[in-house]
Amino acid sequence: MKRTIDLKLKNKDILFENLYLTVLALYLLKVFFDTTLFSIPWPQYYDSILRVAILMVVLLREGYRTEVRGILWIFCISVGVIFALSWLHTRYAFLLDIPLLMLGAFDIPYKRILKVYIGCGLLVLAAAVVGSCTGCIEDLIYFDFYEKIRFKHSFGIVYSTDFSAHVVYLLFAVWVVYDQLPLSLYMIITAALTGLVYFYSGAKCSTIVLLLFLVGMLYEKLLLFLKNKCGRITFFLDHLFLAVLPCCAAVMVSLMFLFNPENAVMQKVNVLLTGRLQLANDALEQYGLSMWGTAFDMIGNGGNTVRHQGYNFVDSSYCMVLIRYGLMVFLVMCVLYEMCAWRAGKNRQRRLLVVLSLVAVHNAVEHHILELAYNIFLILPFARLHGEEQVEVRRRSLAGGIRRTAVWAGRIAAWACGAVLGTGLAFWAVAYGKTLVTLLRLYEPGRHRYFILAVSGLVTVVFLFAKEAVGVVTGTLKKSECRKRNLVILLGVPLLLLGVWGTSNGIIHISMPIYEESIQKGADVISILKAGMEDPGKIYVDDLPVMYRKNGTGVSWNILSGEGLVTKENTVLLTAKDKELRRLMENGFWFGELSEQEGIYTNDQEAVQILKDAGINMEDFYGVKREVDMALMADANGLARTDTGGVLVEGEGRSLIHGPWLTLYRGRYRVVYHLKLKGTSIGDGSFATVRLSTDSGKVIIQTKELSKADFDENGECVCVMEADIWDVEGAEFLLFAQGDTTIGVESIEYEKIGKID
Repeated sequence: MKRTIDLKLKNKDILFENLYLTVLALYLLKVFFDTTLFSIPWPQYYDSILRVAILMVVLLREGYRTEVRGILWIFCISVGVIFALSWLHTRYAFLLDIPLLMLGAFDIPYKRILKVYIGCGLLVLAAAVVGSCTGCIEDLIYFDFYEKIRFKHSFGIVYSTDFSAHVVYLLFAVWVVYDQLPLSLYMIITAALTGLVYFYSGAKCSTIVLLLFLVGMLYEKLLLFLKNKCGRITFFLDHLFLAVLPCCAAVMVSLMFLFNPENAVMQKVNVLLTGRLQLANDALEQYGLSMWGTAFDMIGNGGNTVRHQGYNFVDSSYCMVLIRYGLMVFLVMCVLYEMCAWRAGKNRQRRLLVVLSLVAVHNAVEHHILELAYNIFLILPFARLHGEEQVEVRRRSLAGGIRRTAVWAGRIAAWACGAVLGTGLAFWAVAYGKTLVTLLRLYEPGRHRYFILAVSGLVTVVFLFAKEAVGVVTGTLKKSECRKRNLVILLGVPLLLLGVWGTSNGIIHISMPIYEESIQKGADVISILKAGMEDPGKIYVDDLPVMYRKNGTGVSWNILSGEGLVTKENTVLLTAKDKELRRLMENGFWFGELSEQEGIYTNDQEAVQILKDAGINMEDFYGVKREVDMALMADANGLARTDTGGVLVEGEGRSLIHGPWLTLYRGRYRVVYHLKLKGTSIGDGSFATVRLSTDSGKVIIQTKELSKADFDENGECVCVMEADIWDVEGAEFLLFAQGDTTIGVESIEYEKIGKID
């Protein structure tokens, strides 16, 4: 009977454990996608419902457990209370999520938690990178103001260093969980991603941490090889790892308090840390310290490439947590990390111990220590860290070593062949991806979900095939399984590729008539350029490369987005006309319209002249007209639509007070309102006002009063405003009616008509 009861309790424990991991996955998917540029309409109250679900799972799981709790459980509850008090003081809701997920992770194997994180993270990161390469979402490119020569890519994430942080934390998690894979493979992948992070994202902190990570891999492997023959050294180093976070926290907080801009040494340290000490010290002076934190908006450079006014982003996690979330949260956070590191060392989980020390170093400069989209290790202090011993390294004979070396050489050769094949397929896949994104309009925010679903399906299938391939190549599969797995790989991969290729070509073939005229116009221009230029530069296509190649134009393949060409000389780029590539225009490119759908960019002056001679109007600024989405304007203001699809403004209480909230880049702009007067009792004087403003209406750029003289006999008016606008976000095109005036805003157009020097 007792055995039956124990079995039932165990089954219930497994059930609630799986429920917790499911809720954790839903939470991680949300916070991961929040770090990307995808526009996803999450269900209303998603966060609140998920928070309640986490609480219910935690309470149910603990209610069915029979173990007697001790001091650790009391400390666990105290952590939740401290975070909750900070939430009450600052109203940052995620402060409730952290202790709930931490409590829910109590006694769950930490590798299961990390596997959920890895699955969600790789899926979202893959979708973001593929989306940025295919044009579904923007690849934000930032200029490095300190080095003056480097452009930093974000690859679909809100900022370049945030992309690098995702790479760092996912590499950490994979290394901790999958200890069966060979060290050489880990080191090759890490070295390649370190180069990517440094050269394409310009993240110096992440680069340094990844280099230290390579050293940590060798250290962990060496200790396993030597076993316990260097006990004193191992004991000393393990305790040194425990001291990393307190040292990093003490150094950064001390520098924040002691910073003096007039001190030459401090100023050099501040420049080395790219201004982080100055920002932390400014925040300290403005908001001070408190037990439970001070809520304030941190203005950073993420989300777009506009130069934000009032930049005050405190990047160092230790300084930011201390000021923003309070002294108590800061102390509890440090204690939790030390406890997790101590438990990892005690349970001989040296990989986790090494990673926790690297996380501490990374967060001395970065701000992700309390963000679960990056630092999943935050919720592991109460997880089960024992019972999963690391793989031992055995000493073997010389003959056996030679044989194993030959086997590993074969496996590495197989991996190399796979890497070469994958690289070749990547160019092909991105070209088809760019074409399909344009044809299916997947770049529109409302259609992002379809792109994500497609990429998720492909990534899942590829992952399953890759998992089987790893088993075959590393020899971890049983001999009886090898034939079946090899057969699955040999047949499944070609069939998958064939199916994707066939579907893509089918969509392209169906859409060809719509774009035939534009493609022919582009092909003619390419022929003119190749014939007229003495030394034709490379010609790229950023929206329909497959269609152009099918037309025989011989354009170059390009895996990055169009703005990735910013440093290339003598370049011609054909792309969708409504795609404004800001970095190209800022770095000497000219723009011209080829057709209703296609535009052309080039930084080759000879090409500019040839295109002008061919009748294409080339300008050194982007000037294509765009129309505001009136349906979104109506929804944002809660207004009715006109019979012709515009927005109906009815009196003062029903005016157009919320605009499209656009990001506009430096230049002279023209905004054109097409209005239809429906009726008004105001005879003389102004009865409506149009306004161009920014920052959600807080900064007024220009206003214009409307009277009956502005409308013709049919009650129609074309209202034009022109203004010089610098880089801004939250640009609004508004209309305020007076009294009982009713006006139909039929359409609003805007375009850049000149540069600002």
